[in-house]
Amino acid sequence: MSTKTIGQLVEILKRADNAYYNQDESQMPDHEYDALKDELTSLDPTHPQLSQTGPVELSDSKWKKAKHKIAMTSLNKMNTVEDFDGWRRKRKISTSEYAVSDKADGISISIDWVNGKYTRAVTRGKDGVIGEDITINVVRMQNVPAQLPVPYTGTLRGEIVLTEKDFEAVNEIRQAKGEKLFENLRNGVSGLARKYKGPYCEYAKVIYYNATNLDIATKYSLFLHISVDLGLETVGFCLCHSYEEVEDLYEEYEDHRRAELDYDIDGMVVEINDIEKCEAQGMLHDNPAGAIAWKFGSLKGKTILKDVVWQLGKTGKNTPVAILEPLKLGGVTIRRASLHNYKNFIKLKPYKNAVCVISRRNDVIPFVEEIL
Repeated sequence: MSTKTIGQLVEILKRADNAYYNQDESQMPDHEYDALKDELTSLDPTHPQLSQTGPVELSDSKWKKAKHKIAMTSLNKMNTVEDFDGWRRKRKISTSEYAVSDKADGISISIDWVNGKYTRAVTRGKDGVIGEDITINVVRMQNVPAQLPVPYTGTLRGEIVLTEKDFEAVNEIRQAKGEKLFENLRNGVSGLARKYKGPYCEYAKVIYYNATNLDIATKYSLFLHISVDLGLETVGFCLCHSYEEVEDLYEEYEDHRRAELDYDIDGMVVEINDIEKCEAQGMLHDNPAGAIAWKFGSLKGKTILKDVVWQLGKTGKNTPVAILEPLKLGGVTIRRASLHNYKNFIKLKPYKNAVCVISRRNDVIPFVEEIL
């Protein structure tokens, strides 16, 4: 049993958030991070740290703060089939219909329209109540029309993402200009959205997953309304008619569907399809109890090892790096992957033309997991 205090848990979580969102580093696997949050929840269920997701702070202080009309809540998380079954039983969920959608891994955004006219875009922020007004950047992004085809007045919730094609295009431009390249899709979209009046915003795209001020009975119908009536691209979604279908869909995502997407996702969102029944579940740890984020493990794929080079770091540490046949994995083409250290290098015994298993740990860092 852990003996960490609330203060120690909060400090560890803050450091992990800062490393992941602001420095492109992963300090621990997702399940360890979630376990720390669960531990903090058991000690202090209302602690503000539990409601904070996404980048710790936007890097440019010129952005003005803005309050959301309706708070952007987060989602409680699960990692296994047992977690999913436990959620259904504890909440006494008897529905046979679940709306399941991609949990895109980008920057959450709330966009307001008045009579179909684009008016404001605000990031989720640290607590979902107050974010950064990045209206002037978002209007330049893909899938954000200045005027909708219908006179909709309300708020759309979405995720700012970067596709593999646009990631490669913007990096080509940055390389030609002698600018630092983006390391991965999440790092890229963060860099584009967070720079005050910054360049390259047109390479980012918003994909939507929710809306307000609509008299619609089911979440599946809401997705259809956004995509058909408003003419906007949404995250991938489908309707499952039993909990067994949800579990089968999760296996499909883990097996191949996730790797085939051209943008990053780190899980799938499972919601009670009937919106009234979903809202009747109330809140759990300040998040909606009728929906949950089912997180994935590290994304993996196979490729050929071409060579190994040794890379000298800033601290004087030599790290073995695998040179690979290009592998598309979760919207990123991987050509190099870490072998971690000399001890791991000896353990794996890599050799030229070996078939190896590559992962993106925490969906960020390419890593050689196994030599087959």
